Amino acid sequence: DRFPRDTAALHRDGINGWRRARRESLTEPSTPAVACPVWAAFVAMSIVAPSSLTLAGVGLALMASCISPVGISLQKLSHSRHAAGRADTAVAADLLQRSAHSTRYYRQGLWLVGMGLVAAASLLDFLALGIAPQIIVAPTGTLALVFNIFCARFILGEPITSIEIISTVVTFAGTIIAVIAARTTNVERTVSELLRLYLTYNFFGYAFTILLGIGILARVSVVQRRLRKQSSAKYNARTLRFSLSALSGIIGSCNVLFAKCLASLLFACIEERSASMFATLWPYCIAAGLCTSVFFQFKVLNSALKLFNAAHVVPVFQLCWLLGSVISGMVFFQEYAFFTTARLMVFLLGLAITIGGVVLLSISRTGQTSVGHPASAA
Repeated sequence: DRFPRDTAALHRDGINGWRRARRESLTEPSTPAVACPVWAAFVAMSIVAPSSLTLAGVGLALMASCISPVGISLQKLSHSRHAAGRADTAVAADLLQRSAHSTRYYRQGLWLVGMGLVAAASLLDFLALGIAPQIIVAPTGTLALVFNIFCARFILGEPITSIEIISTVVTFAGTIIAVIAARTTNVERTVSELLRLYLTYNFFGYAFTILLGIGILARVSVVQRRLRKQSSAKYNARTLRFSLSALSGIIGSCNVLFAKCLASLLFACIEERSASMFATLWPYCIAAGLCTSVFFQFKVLNSALKLFNAAHVVPVFQLCWLLGSVISGMVFFQEYAFFTTARLMVFLLGLAITIGGVVLLSISRTGQTSVGHPASAA
């Protein structure tokens, strides 16, 4: 018992047409049932109308935006408590006692809970990217800024000013404009078409630009952290805060691209009813790239959260994640082809408003809250 080969019958003739196609498919040789729940979920999603898929993808992305700030705030709270404990034991002369108190952050229960929530949000984003265009899913992620304000206030106890609230509203308004202007349906591609996207000049140009940006930000971060450890007058806290936050956001945008490719490949395999893709190295290379980028994103983001307020780190991280995700979707998947000139202008206006709101949020307070010893950042 399996789904019909021609799933478009569901959209053309309604449920009766789907039932006719299903009865016809029963006459064909049956295929082994798939026991994996995740694979079954992908199959179920593949028979829903495209417009419904886009709405479902937006809904999943919004859920992820609600969960992710809570997880990040819990990680920040874990770092703050850990740093406070280190400060309390700093007066102790016994180095062994101080070392015993200094547990790695990834072994702390509160941090692990936060990590679990972030992982759940990432899974929701992965499902959303599989059924909706990347250029729509990415802007909805800025809703995390709204929840980040509340999380910073009620979980971390960080003061929230009226300027930060206004800048958050401006950011959210720009996101709404961008999403409305970018409305489109997800383009279905075959496995071979998806893999050929990696051999285009668009991808080579995108990869070069991203790697160059990551290299520059990483170098700036290393230099500033070295100056911080040396208590040098050349150290600039705002520069370090921006470089770490932006670096984690750009790496995070690579997560979106890899996740979108992997999810699209799974859907393409379902449509083609073939698992031949897994006999090649391509899916494993994409999965390896996804795991690598996720690891470094979390590492850099946690380094920023250990040193600075989440209310300052998250907006810059979210902005770079948004811009990188939108650009990769437009360039790699060629989603710009669905834009008219008017829609493109409105979309760029929405992005400009979003950027303005995030910049205002980032500079709304001049003081930076540094947590822990200068050398304590991972």
